[in-house]
Amino acid sequence: YSLLMELNAVHEQKRLTPVGAQLAQLPIDPRLARMLVAGREENCLTEALIVVAGLAIAGVGIQRSGRPVA
Repeated sequence: YSLLMELNAVHEQKRLTPVGAQLAQLPIDPRLARMLVAGREENCLTEALIVVAGLAIAGVGIQRSGRPVA
């Protein structure tokens, strides 16, 4: 739940935000989905897609613990 608050996906009242509704539509890790939503908002979706594609590859990127994968 704290991750969703950090990503601005839920309010403190435990209600879904507009960003959270967008994240819910993407079948990927919420952190990666948030990068795509931000990329669209900042008009750099192509670049965000490249970064997310690289991070989504198994064995690369961020573990659930939040630490980089070795």
